[in-house]
Amino acid sequence: MKINITSGRSDILFYTLTAAVVIVYVLINRHIGISFPTPWPDEAHFLWQAHAISTHNTLFAPELNTERSIMWMPPGYMFLTGLYFKVTGTSLEAARFLSLIAMVAFFVLIVRFLANYENRWYALALASLFFCNARFIACGNIARMEALLLLAIAGAFLLIQQGRMLFGLVILGLAPLLHFNGLYFAVSGLAFAFYLTPRKNWIALLNRRSFLAALVISAGWIAYGFLVHANWDSFVNDMAFQFSRKSERNVWLVITSGHYLIAFWAIILGGIYAYRSRLRAFDLLFLAVPAWLIWPIGHELWYEVIDHVGFLFISVFVIHLWLHLVRINKIVTRQWMQISLIVLFSVGLLWWNYDGRRIDNIFDYSDKAELVSMKVLPEVPYLTSDDRDRLSEVLISLSHEHNGLTVEFEPLADAFSYIGLEKEGVQFICPVFQERKPDILVVHLSRNLPTRWQFSKLALKRAGLTKDLAEHVWYSRDDTEVWFIALLSERIRAEEYNRTKIK
Repeated sequence: MKINITSGRSDILFYTLTAAVVIVYVLINRHIGISFPTPWPDEAHFLWQAHAISTHNTLFAPELNTERSIMWMPPGYMFLTGLYFKVTGTSLEAARFLSLIAMVAFFVLIVRFLANYENRWYALALASLFFCNARFIACGNIARMEALLLLAIAGAFLLIQQGRMLFGLVILGLAPLLHFNGLYFAVSGLAFAFYLTPRKNWIALLNRRSFLAALVISAGWIAYGFLVHANWDSFVNDMAFQFSRKSERNVWLVITSGHYLIAFWAIILGGIYAYRSRLRAFDLLFLAVPAWLIWPIGHELWYEVIDHVGFLFISVFVIHLWLHLVRINKIVTRQWMQISLIVLFSVGLLWWNYDGRRIDNIFDYSDKAELVSMKVLPEVPYLTSDDRDRLSEVLISLSHEHNGLTVEFEPLADAFSYIGLEKEGVQFICPVFQERKPDILVVHLSRNLPTRWQFSKLALKRAGLTKDLAEHVWYSRDDTEVWFIALLSERIRAEEYNRTKIK
């Protein structure tokens, strides 16, 4: 048997470069800690329910609401993270590490998916540049559903591509239980499976194994149905809230303007050309289209990473089309002209994605890589162990003096840096759809917070600390990291624990 040494070396180099990108991504992630992104409200909302799963096997989290369960998202992420917390213990760092692992696996699977088509070096180069973009870095360092959803999608589409369709469809069928955005990929993945299956074999798909797959998917949705039924009023209220936030968005206006318009025609015209030319690259559109549509429909900051996945696949798709036109259809015959056209097109494609902030400036990464003013490589850490120890000491002291203490943090997810204080009698509150007044309000102002962040100002206003703000500072570091402690409880005030004594 003849062994292709050149091909083997090429494969080794390809996967070595893939591993190098992963290492860079992980090193950036470990460097930024919880400074990028700063602790986000969504993390508090989701992680308190995950904490409830971990400790009490329920989605009811009294930190959020003492009267009912919050039902504005499907339970898959909270359930899986809660099981994970049973092993690691609850913490913001642990939850974010789960997202890191998911994003690394996603990248490896996506590279593997794209490598099964031609022109894998172009695909690896583009995927690597996208993967080190601020949105992808943030997705791997925030406790939200997107990282696990992207991992599920990448794994499912790879399974379908390799002919293990039922396994892939089971994952896609359950993906909306992680996030409702998974529904777009479930529909597209089903279409992908039928597209890859000759029409005469469609009936053969309906066999015993497909029945078992449908049973697994149904079991997941039936369990969710029981949960919804048990919390029907909460579900209706929370879904109404979610839809009211998104109902005024004009999807058509977004996808027919700017970069979306270019992508729109690339999908339409390129799709027609690829289908008529029988290019395998047509497959890429099954993943590209739903990813590309999600942000215009949902218009949420954390959906941008999915949007960028869509543009990544569209970019790789048009590379395939252009190389086919230049090399196979030979729109020019001279080799030097072909190479020139390929280089010019590649440069133009890179510029287009750079202009759309889907690729960051790697030559000025420390300054240009940012998300809504949050720097990927912050100059000053958001929280240090000394900061944590100082505040913990104060809260423990107050809790012991007063036989327990309720504390609210701003930013809300800061509380998970102090979760161990629960055993000291500290109870955390993070009210959702409920008015509650804590004993203590801790507000952290930081240069790492987005410039448009208004939550801290509102919290300070609620505590009456907006006038002569400098007089109320409890602790500061590096001239930019400032903490305020407001005593809101009349019980504590009556016992003469004022801000001066706290200092």
